[in-house]
Amino acid sequence: MGPRSLIRAHKSHALSGTSVYTATTQTAYNLNRPHPEFLAVNTAGLNRGHNWYNSFQVNFRQRMAHGLTLNTSYVWSKQILQTGWLNQALNIPQRSVYANGLPQSFKIQGTYELPIGRGRLISLQNRVADSLIGGWRIASDFTLESGEPATLPTNAYQLPHNKFRNHLDWHANQVQVWGNCVLSKLNGVVSIPGGNTGATATRCGTDMSQYDWMQVPLLSNEVANPTNSNVVRMKPTLASDLALEKEFKIERVAVTFRAQATNALNHFNLLTSRFDINPNDGANFGTVYPGQTPTADSPPRNINLSLKGTF
Repeated sequence: MGPRSLIRAHKSHALSGTSVYTATTQTAYNLNRPHPEFLAVNTAGLNRGHNWYNSFQVNFRQRMAHGLTLNTSYVWSKQILQTGWLNQALNIPQRSVYANGLPQSFKIQGTYELPIGRGRLISLQNRVADSLIGGWRIASDFTLESGEPATLPTNAYQLPHNKFRNHLDWHANQVQVWGNCVLSKLNGVVSIPGGNTGATATRCGTDMSQYDWMQVPLLSNEVANPTNSNVVRMKPTLASDLALEKEFKIERVAVTFRAQATNALNHFNLLTSRFDINPNDGANFGTVYPGQTPTADSPPRNINLSLKGTF
């Protein structure tokens, strides 16, 4: 059905008295509305959001001899969030994996009372030596988790040539997760931005079949992809905390000394940085630079000393 016959088909008595009935032309956007005679219809308090969570969880706790206590847990899960619109004109909600969803999480916590002090493996009979050396306790907390899902471009479709890269070298200066050669589609015409002699063609060539993405104009409340990807993820995280603690008795006052190291292994974690999702950023599209992230995003080892008195 051509554009003119499409307009005539909408000129029914149901549209009488509206701009759709009297206008000689209409946009495809308005004609695709479920009820074009009403044009914009606003609904307040529409609750279309959903959240699905499924998991397999295993917990193990063992209190061992000689002052050692061990707690471990493993979670294998998937969480899906439906919020916003993939295409509001077609009434299609946006649904993707949860932005903070971590498919696999392994935790191990433990405390160990050092076998030094009165009544222990290495007994100290001297009261002063026992007060200073005996009774120390070590506490550890280690967590290894999958990376968070990568955010996808909102205004570009993936082409067949593009391949997501699952095995990434996070030690590299530039980490690239997908191809960064982008075509442009405007008014139905596909072209290379800048033409066959521009920067994009110089970097990616002129063979459009070798390009990875197609940038397209979008309607209001429309996105080209779901928000998050379950195929590619950010860097896995390793959290390591270690503490050394001892309690002293000074007459009626109980004093607790604690030395705690956050990120004790000094592991490089990429906490909030994300891949570049702007198709206009050229070679930086689909990349992240771990070495250029701020310290707050990849905190180093931090040691804190504390002294607490109770009376």
